[in-house]
Amino acid sequence: KQLKKTKKGGHLLVYNGCLPSLNLKILNDRRFKCHEYYSDVYSFLKSQDEIKKIVLFYRWPFYFSGKRFNNLEGGIEIGSNHLVNPIDENKQITELQKYDLIKNNITEYLDLLTFLNKEIIIIFSTPEMGWEIPTFLAKKYLKENNIDKYYLSTSKKIFMERNENVFKFFKSIEKKYNLKIIYPHELFCDDQRCLAHMDGYPIFYDDDHLSSLGSEMLSKKVIQSLK
Repeated sequence: KQLKKTKKGGHLLVYNGCLPSLNLKILNDRRFKCHEYYSDVYSFLKSQDEIKKIVLFYRWPFYFSGKRFNNLEGGIEIGSNHLVNPIDENKQITELQKYDLIKNNITEYLDLLTFLNKEIIIIFSTPEMGWEIPTFLAKKYLKENNIDKYYLSTSKKIFMERNENVFKFFKSIEKKYNLKIIYPHELFCDDQRCLAHMDGYPIFYDDDHLSSLGSEMLSKKVIQSLK
């Protein structure tokens, strides 16, 4: 909708569970064909000279840590860990090795995109909540007509700590690739808390994916960066 308003167009390329790289896989999980997908993506982008800008949007801290989110206030994300590994190895690597692995592989893919003369825009991490927002809001509404602004919110401090390595990585490559970086938490967090709703309308449709409201807010910010 936001693209239509500005008479712009684009391609939405989506694949679950993988970072942009040609040499990464998810340990002990064959569902994710990361190498094949991003090989196809690169071939497609190489064939499309009219595409000038590429927006990369991932749940970055989930990949960097490999761990499900715990908001330390009772909200713990359900699911198993998601461990990034070299494509040719089948044993778990250390945290330091994983950080270097992710850093090196993403930069290699960015090198490929830069060689194609594409401008790269990074959407940083949206807050993770740790609990399913709409259901809790609905139950609260059944009991109360008025919901406090901070109901279901999470700690911004926890968000910043979980994203520490992500911040570190993008700051280290920002100038090299002339990146435009969009920070969603500037929309969804104040100085202390990351909000779960706006006037009772959920920002997330589960525990970490944006709702229509959250998507609209972020889309407007993204469109501004495309001008």
